[in-house]
Amino acid sequence: ATNHAATKSYVDSTAGGGVGAGTSGQTLRHNGTSWVANSNLYNNGTNVGIGTTGPGAKLQVETNLDSLNYGLLLKNKIGTETGGNAVGLGFVLEASSGNQVKSGIVQERLASYGRGSMHFLVNNLADGSSASLVDAKMTINSVGNVGIGTTAPTYKLDVSGTGRFTQPVIVGTP
Repeated sequence: ATNHAATKSYVDSTAGGGVGAGTSGQTLRHNGTSWVANSNLYNNGTNVGIGTTGPGAKLQVETNLDSLNYGLLLKNKIGTETGGNAVGLGFVLEASSGNQVKSGIVQERLASYGRGSMHFLVNNLADGSSASLVDAKMTINSVGNVGIGTTAPTYKLDVSGTGRFTQPVIVGTP
């Protein structure tokens, strides 16, 4: 018969000690000496929570700060100031095994310190291609100008194409 106490002792000594008490679903981490259960990362078997023990979605991030707080940071460490490098969120709605990103929200670096434009991308091609910067339908540049149909807006609202308004448009004096 296997001696379970001896097995546990061997595993504890090999893996860096025993595992302490924690909260149900809490993720273990190694602190350099032993395994500890003091993280803010929880897994209930279906959802993952950061800062919450009861995640209600595939990923739920919570903070308790009374100021601007970025619950999620996306960083592209490779980038030049000439454009073409971007980071953002991609959306895939595909029942099969495909992973075509057909829409997204991305930040394109165009200047130093990560300055650039925010693009809303939509790729409407019925093929296996994913959205890219050429699929930008709306852009907000670093000075706050909004472009629809243009990635280089020069006015607060710069529309390339026709527009439709169902109510009167009020135009102020320049």
